Formats: sequence, structure tokens, C-alpha cells
Amino acid sequence: MKTILVVLSLCLSTVLFGQDYQTAVGVRGGFGYGVTVKHFINSQDALEGILSSRWQGLLVTGLYERHADAFNTKGLFWFY
Repeated sequence: MKTILVVLSLCLSTVLFGQDYQTAVGVRGGFGYGVTVKHFINSQDALEGILSSRWQGLLVTGLYERHADAFNTKGLFWFY
């Protein structure tokens, strides 16, 4: 068991990089499963649409998001 944890720790301890993208499509899982599409209209603002199914119905959600640097750290973002 210890060996497996050490190997997993070594495999997962690589440098991770975020992704630069303009449009992304994703799959949502859980109780409200569905799809999501996010598109950046400029470097800070994004539009996101979510289509999901729950309670034998259909949920449609639209979001306007503003992204900003978090804690003055390059590559770390928060959005509202």
C-alpha cells in the first residue's frame, strides 16, 4: 500500500499548466447531468451556457462571467 502511494505521489507531482482557450465544451455529471459550452468574448469576459437534465425536466442556464487574476498570481484566476 505504501509503495502504491509513493508511486502515485511521484506520478502526480509534475508541473501542471492551465489551458489557454477561446471556446470549450464540457460534460457535466452527477444528479444534474448535461453539457456546457463556454466562450471568451475578450480576455476577461466569457459567456457560458449549461444544458442539463434533472427531475425529469430540462434546465437551461446562461452565465456572463468576468475573470480576473487572483491574489496577483499569474495563471490563477477567479471569476464572478
